[in-house]
Amino acid sequence: MLNAFSLEPPASEVEFLRRELGIQWQQVSESEFRSRVSDQRRTLIIMSEPGSYLSLVEQAPDDSLVIMMISDEAYSLERLAIARRASIHYVYRHYPVRPASWERIASTAAAYVRDARGTSQRARTIVPNTRSGIRVRKRMKRWQTVEHKVSPIPLGYTDTFARAFAERFGLSTDTSVFDTHPTNTTHRARSLVFRGNRGLAQRIVGIERAMRVTNSEVRFIDSDWSARAAGDVGATYVDSLTSARFALSPPGFANNESFRFYEALACGALPVELSVASTHLGELPWRSTGSIAHASWTKGLQEAEEMPESEREQRVLAARSLISDVLIESARRIRDDVERV
Repeated sequence: MLNAFSLEPPASEVEFLRRELGIQWQQVSESEFRSRVSDQRRTLIIMSEPGSYLSLVEQAPDDSLVIMMISDEAYSLERLAIARRASIHYVYRHYPVRPASWERIASTAAAYVRDARGTSQRARTIVPNTRSGIRVRKRMKRWQTVEHKVSPIPLGYTDTFARAFAERFGLSTDTSVFDTHPTNTTHRARSLVFRGNRGLAQRIVGIERAMRVTNSEVRFIDSDWSARAAGDVGATYVDSLTSARFALSPPGFANNESFRFYEALACGALPVELSVASTHLGELPWRSTGSIAHASWTKGLQEAEEMPESEREQRVLAARSLISDVLIESARRIRDDVERV
């Protein structure tokens, strides 16, 4: 295990970091942080809220820190200021710094206008969404000034999901969830499922379209359910995904990258998603396969309904293999950056 340190309590990705990247999260005090980075060893830091780190990063020796930035869908300029510091050797983050093309953005906006017809969302709601996306794009462009020392890594899955999945399939503590493939071990009685909160406009339109799919199941749960839920919510969620052929995977608060994408594939369900989220414009190198992705929800859901089961299973297997390869390579790169001084 590679130790990683944080001034903050562990967030909801501890299981993912340990199982997939071989990283053990440890919370430390400011004095412990200073002691850790002053002993000539390169240190891995996990950062969520940047405010408490800035002065410590400024005081750290040059080239002494590797930072994993989580929870930054909006491309924080505070985090960018930290990434520029001489003490930072390399930065890993969940969201990329390369935007989608304007052509793809326009195509998705036009498709939203069509998809919104007959739903609770008015077509003009695409306007504030796109404006928000353009603001994000501007901040993303600033991040490109440090692109030479920044790489995206998969978002992964939540602890709630991982613990329920591990119990369901008998996984040991450090086993990857992608080492177990439940596609052929469960009866997929549902065509399409979604469990979560209603979210923003693109998500709402997708959910309402999904409700019309034959034999679909849509359940609304409060906003914190996937990250910090108690009781049997995680087990119910795993049961839902393992019983379905497809999983609706709409944009989150501001990004097309979502926990649901990885959780669905781990359970053998093929994600159905939009090719671009209007509120966030990044593209990920490992998302060229592994889902049904269209500018339009209507077209994506139609493709799902018409897809033969043999093709669906083949695409799930290919996507899981690709993600496993990406995670193995990411773990290797992070370890090399920390240990090779």
